[in-house]
Amino acid sequence: MDTPQPQPQPSQAPTPQGSFPVRHSHTVFWIFLILSLVLVVVIAVFAFQTLQGKSEAEQRVTEATTELQTVQSELAMEMLNLEEAQDRVQEVEDSVPPFFYNRIDETDSEIHMVNRITGEDALVQISAEGHWRIIAATELNYDGRIFVMDVPIVSEGGGYPYVFNVNEGGSPTLLPFVNELPAVSTGDNTLISPDGEHLVAAYDNPENGDTEKNVVIWNMLTGESEEIGRVAQDEYLAEFVGPGAFGGANGFNMFWTSLECVRVNVYEDAEVAEGEEVPVRKEYKETREFCRS
Repeated sequence: MDTPQPQPQPSQAPTPQGSFPVRHSHTVFWIFLILSLVLVVVIAVFAFQTLQGKSEAEQRVTEATTELQTVQSELAMEMLNLEEAQDRVQEVEDSVPPFFYNRIDETDSEIHMVNRITGEDALVQISAEGHWRIIAATELNYDGRIFVMDVPIVSEGGGYPYVFNVNEGGSPTLLPFVNELPAVSTGDNTLISPDGEHLVAAYDNPENGDTEKNVVIWNMLTGESEEIGRVAQDEYLAEFVGPGAFGGANGFNMFWTSLECVRVNVYEDAEVAEGEEVPVRKEYKETREFCRS
């Protein structure tokens, strides 16, 4: 028997490896292009937002810096105003003279100084020994000088006035014109003015050799003097004058009516019968006002 022969098969060209159908390659290209465009858009949006955020941040920083500078300028102005206010307060404090007073007990006496603005109370330090008491302090032209006396604790009498500088300290010194003042044994023939700057003195004591019978005002700061009035030889500035009067003359009656003028009581001899002794006590005649120029 004959063996059957196999029939030949039609040949096919081999498919090149690595190639794709044309429709597949076009799809991939478009997908890649779209993804690329999306990526570009995303990057652009991110970049825009970043730039916008940076711009806003820079603007906020600029605004904050401007506000800070404004606050600093206002603060500097407030500090300047505060310094000026403090300077004005200091000027007011310096222009207001302190208030002085005496503190006295059984064994000692002290002079105290009070700041009229703050109320601060301080002891006036006087290095010299003595029982010092203040008698006057200038109110209108205060420069640290006050006027004091050394008065025994048991006595209310007066002595000679001293000047003491509170700012400099140390010891009081006698007023330069103290030797030209009348005797102050009774303490009523001198009187300090309300502003603490002047002293009026009445001279009418035969025992001290007073012959002028006049009234003189002394400037306690400069030592200058001015006679403001006098009385006749048969008139008196004291109510008691003569050998029997305490201290030779006492009973002077004077008072300041202003910073320039003083009123003084004037006396005369009482009428007596012939042969009778002229009494020490004089009769009131009138009150006169004398003023400095």
